[in-house]
Amino acid sequence: MTTIEHQSNGDPTEPPVGLLAIPTDNPSLMQSQVKALSRRIPLLYFIVLVNTAAVASTHYGIAPDFLTIGFPTIVLIAGLMRARAWVKSRGGAISDADARSLLNATVVVAGVFGAMFLVWGLALYQYGDAYAQGHVVFYMAITVISAIFCLMHLRSAALLLTGVTVVPFSIFFLATGHPVFIAIAINTLLVSAVMVYVLLTYSRDFANMVAYQQKLVGTHNAETERVRLAAEIERTAQREILKHAGRFEVALNNMLQGLCMFDVDDRLIVCNQRYAKMYALPDELTQPGARWRDIVAHRVKTFGYRDLGYDDVLAQHRAIDLTKNETTATRVLGDGRIIFVRHQPINEGGWVATHEDITERHKAQEQLSHMAHYDALTGVANRYLLQERMERAVAGLQRGDAFAVLCVGLNHIKSANDALGHAVGDALLREVAARLSACVQGSDTLARIGGSEFAILQIGIAGPDEPIDLARQVLDVLTRPYEIEGHQINIDASVGMALAPRDETAGPPLLRQADIALSRAKMEGGKTWRSFEVAMDAELQSRRGLEIDLRKALANSEFEVYFQPINSAKSRTIKSFEALVRWRHPERGMISPADFIPLAEQTGLIVPLGEWVLRTACQEAIHWPTDVRVSVNLSACQFRTGDLIGTVSKALADAGLPARRLELEITESVLLDGSSDNLATLHGLRGLGAKIAMDDFGTGYSSLSYLRSFPFDKIKIDQSFVKNIDQRDAREIVRAIANLGRTLGITTTAEGVETEDQLKTMIAYRCTEVQGYLFSRPVPASEVRGLLEMFYQARQAA
Repeated sequence: MTTIEHQSNGDPTEPPVGLLAIPTDNPSLMQSQVKALSRRIPLLYFIVLVNTAAVASTHYGIAPDFLTIGFPTIVLIAGLMRARAWVKSRGGAISDADARSLLNATVVVAGVFGAMFLVWGLALYQYGDAYAQGHVVFYMAITVISAIFCLMHLRSAALLLTGVTVVPFSIFFLATGHPVFIAIAINTLLVSAVMVYVLLTYSRDFANMVAYQQKLVGTHNAETERVRLAAEIERTAQREILKHAGRFEVALNNMLQGLCMFDVDDRLIVCNQRYAKMYALPDELTQPGARWRDIVAHRVKTFGYRDLGYDDVLAQHRAIDLTKNETTATRVLGDGRIIFVRHQPINEGGWVATHEDITERHKAQEQLSHMAHYDALTGVANRYLLQERMERAVAGLQRGDAFAVLCVGLNHIKSANDALGHAVGDALLREVAARLSACVQGSDTLARIGGSEFAILQIGIAGPDEPIDLARQVLDVLTRPYEIEGHQINIDASVGMALAPRDETAGPPLLRQADIALSRAKMEGGKTWRSFEVAMDAELQSRRGLEIDLRKALANSEFEVYFQPINSAKSRTIKSFEALVRWRHPERGMISPADFIPLAEQTGLIVPLGEWVLRTACQEAIHWPTDVRVSVNLSACQFRTGDLIGTVSKALADAGLPARRLELEITESVLLDGSSDNLATLHGLRGLGAKIAMDDFGTGYSSLSYLRSFPFDKIKIDQSFVKNIDQRDAREIVRAIANLGRTLGITTTAEGVETEDQLKTMIAYRCTEVQGYLFSRPVPASEVRGLLEMFYQARQAA
């Protein structure tokens, strides 16, 4: 510290700066002073109390009581209190603030006590004899010297006490003129001066000692801290090493792969638990130093390899220097597991290997591959795999290996789905696939290429007869009844085929040609097969052109509505007209409905076309006699729009035609296609007041059941029965339908009546109405009034 350095470099008798100051800037010095004084001040108070009691006893009865009793009592009480405070300070550490307060109090007390004792001693001096006066002088000298000695650690208190007592004391006794007292005064001054010198020197040395001790303590603490820090760093490093080692072990044992590390001598360095568990290794084979060949021997003995023996593994190992080369291998164990092994050399020599169980991954890949190449529902090949097989078959054409592609289309699958549910429909498709699989050879490929369409790639055919025989076999097995979940289901199929290299030498065009042939087979009524012909492609292109023209026709007003009368069988009077759409093509002329109506239904154009026919028919019928109705055909597609009732209601309202004058004709396909919703729509239409007729009755396998599901107002006997009325089965069917209608109170209309004999038969069978060329062909709207007048006149003439 600055003060100490100044004292140690100068004269010790030179008064240093701040002689009476407490070293508040040096807390360590203050704490040392308190510690030293706590041992000496109680001794000082003991000396003071003894000397005070001795002087007071020698003057008792001579001097006043307040000097011999009162003052000593005060000194006793004050001394005990201060001594107690100092004794308490020895009990433990005190704060710097408390140390400073205690030292300041000691300085003040030293000054006050010194003044009090000076006054008290001089007051007693005038009492008593020479012996008593000598006692006072001795008391003063001894007390002052003892006080300076006890306060030597607190320079300011010792100097203050010396100044307060010694100087006045010496002056007083020098003034007595008594040689003895003068000698005592001089002696006291000299002794006090020496004590002050000693005090100053000791105070400096004490401060230096405290500073040196502090330095030693600091050095010791620094060294201790360094050692402690070094130890802590070492402990931390050890903990980190252990932590990292633990983490490494956790990471090692939580790897998805088995890991093993071997040195240049093929001895194990380390392996994880996954590796040991993967091969069921005993403990001795997982310890460092275990030989690689022993581990392999255990693996071969425990599990084995499907394609390798122990010697094969050793030979492969010797052939590759794993300490220099990175390798991979896939091994199949005897238990079916597939292990992917990767070897990699390490810098220190030796090698490390990871063993990964890829069994599930391999299964997943196989499953994905199977899903990519096979149909999920039926399990047969899909279009993608079929194309791959066709590419290989095309490559075989160079070797002279001919092949054929057959497209198989199923009919009535959707009807079965809607009537019996998709679960039954799916089961039906699986059964179809099973029957087709039984028809093909092992080298052939059966694929599902659409919802209800299959394809067969027939390899190595000797000529066109083989695919024809296969087509006939397919038709035979597919048209047999199916028993699915308690339901007997009948479907039919059509087959189209194309041959390579006769028709095409590339796969995709060949499949397209087979599909074209399938379309021709369906157009001809299905249940048959057709082989591709070049003319079919031209017809298909023509059909596509017709589709394009059909989309333009409605916007260009190319459609017309013709009307064919429906007459009373007995009176021949016109009861209603059936609205029939005709297409006057600007280039092709009149196009038959048989050509464009199916196309309109396939493309969905039948919906706007049907609405137009309905509106036009209602607008024409409003001009006819009120007892003549108009009949309009509805397609199953129109029922799927969701607002057929609103469409019919608006057409009636716009034309102002009463609903009772409108008849709506449907076929059984309406009831097959979502029967519950369509039945609700039919009830809604009948609720408007319109009549509902079942067209082409008798041609469907469920026609009779529909009469129970809905109260039809009319059933129309299909013209195929009327045309063949000379045949017994046709006559009986017509008779049965007529009787059924009469029994149920349903109007029966015979279609296709062209001769008087047919009319007479219909009357004999008691059919209610007739329709056909015998009465009139369909005529434009402009000729309807003429027909009405003609039949009216004929009736009048009759």
